[in-house]
Amino acid sequence: MSWTSSRNAARATHDGSTRPSPDLCLRRTWRNPRNGPVQQAKAAAGRRRAAVRRRRRAMVFGLFQRRAASTPSATERVYGLIVAQARAPYFYRELGVPDTVMGRYEMIVLHAFLYFHRLKAVEPAAKEAAQEVFDLMFAEMDSALREIGVGDLTVPKRIKSMAGVFYARAAAYEAALKSADDAQLIGALAAGPFEGADAAGARQLARYLRSAVDALAIQSVPALVQSGPIFPQAEASS
Repeated sequence: MSWTSSRNAARATHDGSTRPSPDLCLRRTWRNPRNGPVQQAKAAAGRRRAAVRRRRRAMVFGLFQRRAASTPSATERVYGLIVAQARAPYFYRELGVPDTVMGRYEMIVLHAFLYFHRLKAVEPAAKEAAQEVFDLMFAEMDSALREIGVGDLTVPKRIKSMAGVFYARAAAYEAALKSADDAQLIGALAAGPFEGADAAGARQLARYLRSAVDALAIQSVPALVQSGPIFPQAEASS
């Protein structure tokens, strides 16, 4: 009988059962790679890395996805249509808008601009509705950033930066639409959704933007406020 088995025999209880030696248990633990402390630490690190990857995927694919509501308000309905149009695959697959967080945000900015551009010169009630949509848009951005783990102290800075992007793009698009020449509009779009790249898709996106302005111009203000905008099909305008 080995030394270990002798110790086990000495530890036998009155009913005949035998408890394994603590030394033997320790050796088994260290021999088994699934139970060792080093392996456990590696597994924990792997789980943390997987969680980070999931948050990043959520940021890219779900950050600007409008949350469904059981009974959406008029403001939620309007913003939902803006986001849905901004997420149309055509912009990313065919025109080459980068399918990134900022690329998607830029497309939301573009479609929100189109809606606000239509309502900005009408009665105060429509201006109030536009303000509510604007407020909801950035409230959604705030919530989305917090959901993906952006810290409470960082979120206001991100929102301020995103608002700055919105105002800069809106001013550029507004000025470009006043010109009959598309060169200025193409340049504004290349600097915006295409992230500064010299993209051929900017010309097609410029045609889409002008067709969207025309399409919204013939929609009544009450319908735009209560039911939401009806944007043209992106494929048909290219």
